[in-house]
Amino acid sequence: MNWRHRAVDGLALVGGGMLLVLVVIALQPRLQSLLEYRLLQLVDVSRTVDTADDFSPEQSRVTRWLGRRYRVARQPMRALVAEAYALGEQWQIDPLVLLATAAVQSRFNPLADNGSGAVGVMLTPPLGGDVQWLPYGGNNARFDAVANFRVGALLLRDEWAIDPNLEVGLMRYTSRMRDDPAATTERIVALHQRLIRVAGRG
Repeated sequence: MNWRHRAVDGLALVGGGMLLVLVVIALQPRLQSLLEYRLLQLVDVSRTVDTADDFSPEQSRVTRWLGRRYRVARQPMRALVAEAYALGEQWQIDPLVLLATAAVQSRFNPLADNGSGAVGVMLTPPLGGDVQWLPYGGNNARFDAVANFRVGALLLRDEWAIDPNLEVGLMRYTSRMRDDPAATTERIVALHQRLIRVAGRG
């Protein structure tokens, strides 16, 4: 067999392998999620802001209010607010909903644990595996505030993709980790409305 035949065979093998990978990903929703989590890490959608000039007036108002209300230091609160707005812009989600969810779920405590396996600032639920944490270094990333916020936000986005109704999506998300998802959802919606006023939207 000459080098041309070997080259053709090699390209065919690579092409077949790529096709197989694409088929497997298409058939495995969890692999799709892993790909998306990895993409988030590579793109680095977080926006850790060092100066007030980098924040809009709305973001500054929300950061100050949440920091005082939940007794969170300025820089960590700014990092989560920046993350919420970056993800909100990317996925067309109101960032105030994401922040309200974290506030109600954990009061922004990265070590929060509801006793049923849901942990971190978003009380992200166990999903039968640790695939969602692999891009962030493994299972311990559940307690990293920004990583947990990203994963929780992505899970919420997936719920709203199934049903775009705000409360239905929140109910589906909180039902995985709370004894009373209806009450939790009601609190998140109420805080979201409060944050809209704090933000100065009306």
